[in-house]
Amino acid sequence: MKKYSLIKRESYRRISLIKLALLIIIILGVLTLTILSVPRILTGAVQMFWLPFDDLRVWMTESSGSFPQYFRDRKALLFELDQLRVQLSTNQANENTINKLQAENQDFRTLLNSVPAERFLARVVARPNQLPYDQLLIDLGSNQGVLENVPVFLGKDQVIGIVTKVNNDTSLVTLISTPNFIATAYIIGPNIYTYTEGMGGGIIRITVPPGVPLQRGNLVILPAIDSGVYGTVSEISTSPTQPEQYGYVSPGASLQSLKYLTIGRTPVTPHTFAVADKLVKTITSNLLLVPVPEEKLVMPPTENASSSQTSSTVTITN
Repeated sequence: MKKYSLIKRESYRRISLIKLALLIIIILGVLTLTILSVPRILTGAVQMFWLPFDDLRVWMTESSGSFPQYFRDRKALLFELDQLRVQLSTNQANENTINKLQAENQDFRTLLNSVPAERFLARVVARPNQLPYDQLLIDLGSNQGVLENVPVFLGKDQVIGIVTKVNNDTSLVTLISTPNFIATAYIIGPNIYTYTEGMGGGIIRITVPPGVPLQRGNLVILPAIDSGVYGTVSEISTSPTQPEQYGYVSPGASLQSLKYLTIGRTPVTPHTFAVADKLVKTITSNLLLVPVPEEKLVMPPTENASSSQTSSTVTITN
């Protein structure tokens, strides 16, 4: 009886294993069929879903109907309009660049014609914000004959700085407006001497007693340099509690707009007060003198010219 029970159990186990194996085979088969059939099902579903949109796309792009043709023409016109706008912007930018270069060229020609023989014409290659303090870098150096301590002018007569360092092909200009730069000044109007102090940003400050009739527009001269006009008083600061009044002088041009400068050939030498005072008198006496071309100048004939004309007339008469 015990032996029969063991045989029966063994048979049951074999049957269970066979059933389990068949179940696994069935499950694997179902999974395989599912994996193989799902992409086809998904593809068919996607195609069924996408087909109306694809038909609409083909109709819009290829149909000769009025609405699709209008849509295609409008799209083409919008694209062409965008292209024309881009081309117009490019042409406008090119025109602005040409106008800017023409203006710079005209300024350069004007400066070149007005540069005295004792000056160099230099181009500014770096300005404040690119350099520390109020300094400029110019494109001339020792190879072009530039020396240290020569004055630097804006235009013909307006001195703005000194060359403080010379390289082979570039030079560093320290502006009079750099902080802690001190110079002697003469103020036309109140006609007094005082000192200037650099404040940065192209501005220098003059200090005078409260009773001095300082006004905006007063011309400031630096008599240590020939033709040493710096600028005019643009602002005045005064207060009853202050023992002095301040005048702020600007050169009249932004440092960021400087393109060309004229450079002296002779270094600055110390002046005595007598020389400086003589220079100031020369500048102030010629302040209203404007050079006029001979063909534009109307003047009565000189005595020599009259005598020459009379003599010539007599000769012709004889």
